[in-house]
Amino acid sequence: MPTDTQSSTTDLIACHECDLLVELPQMRAGEKALCPRCDYLLTAVKPDVERRIFAFSLTSLLFLLFASVFPFLGFSAKGQERVVSLGQSVSILADEGSTLLAIVVLLSIVAIPSLALICASYVSASLISDRLFPATHRVLRFLLLMLPWSMAEIFLIGILISYIKISAMADVAFGLSFWSYVLFSVSMTAMVLHIDKRQLWTLIAAKVDHGH
Repeated sequence: MPTDTQSSTTDLIACHECDLLVELPQMRAGEKALCPRCDYLLTAVKPDVERRIFAFSLTSLLFLLFASVFPFLGFSAKGQERVVSLGQSVSILADEGSTLLAIVVLLSIVAIPSLALICASYVSASLISDRLFPATHRVLRFLLLMLPWSMAEIFLIGILISYIKISAMADVAFGLSFWSYVLFSVSMTAMVLHIDKRQLWTLIAAKVDHGH
């Protein structure tokens, strides 16, 4: 009986980098397959992957919630102080006439990551349960489609670069929201690193084949 530690059949996979068609043998937990032509990682079988994805996705959602309700950054210059929340950072862009940029920022740092984490929680919970939840296949496809558009870590890098420039003109203090967003970015990155689409599709197929 196939489990998360072993793929169910020998199959073919195309290398994402060089398009070489590679025949994969059965794989066990901890094993990974590399392209024999360019050494690109084709797939990796991670142990207990569904529970790890579930834990990281819920943790990420919790930190993102904290990041949305507390102060993000505080500025102090020439006797004037201002505290900005994560939501206000988006609205400031809109107020300054950069509405399209504000929408892109909102989607890439909050909306898309939130949807991706909810989908990851749904898929992983479905794999953990005795039976697949309805539309698990579609939710996984949607998750894989959204992941490349999640740019939380890029936003965080941009904030740190801006901090270097702003700190020369004003005193800048990171709020609880900032540190929550840092932890959210770390947790989500860990979740993404555990997602191997071939392994997840294999786990779903195994449940379907065995009437679950």
